[in-house]
Amino acid sequence: MQNRTNPSEPSFPMSRKGLLLLSLSILLIIAGYVLMGGEGSNAHRFCPSIFSVCRTLVAPLLCLSGYLLAVVGIVFLPSGD
Repeated sequence: MQNRTNPSEPSFPMSRKGLLLLSLSILLIIAGYVLMGGEGSNAHRFCPSIFSVCRTLVAPLLCLSGYLLAVVGIVFLPSGD
């Protein structure tokens, strides 16, 4: 049985910090995919920028950190509540 101050008030399962972490993770994931995007190569023209450090290292690490932060934001339990 849960102790609530007002029984008519619904409780939200995530804390404010958890929601903040989740929204930050979504922004990191979007930024990673934007950095991965860009002009590509085709059969008639080669674009060497597809092998840049930003596309091959920084952007995937941003996406990975965003996904890991999303897990932390979902399982985050506030200590004061």
